[in-house]
Amino acid sequence: MGILPTMSTLPSPNTYTLAPDAPRAVVITDINMSIGSMCRFMVKWVVAAIPAAIILWILMLIVGATIALVFGGLLHGLLGPWPSHF
Repeated sequence: MGILPTMSTLPSPNTYTLAPDAPRAVVITDINMSIGSMCRFMVKWVVAAIPAAIILWILMLIVGATIALVFGGLLHGLLGPWPSHF
């Protein structure tokens, strides 16, 4: 049992031509996808959108209630006694 040579799957550092922080552009020219696979993907997308819609609905409910609380009290303070003058 001798010493086995080690192999690396990483390229040598001299093969990199761009700096590590240089921007890199990616262009997608084609997507090969069967109809069945596309349908499964779209169904998963719809199922994932349901919890997101519920979370957004709850957030909008909280924001709307806060705005109604602030401006409802403001308008009640400004216009509260107004109908009783007539």
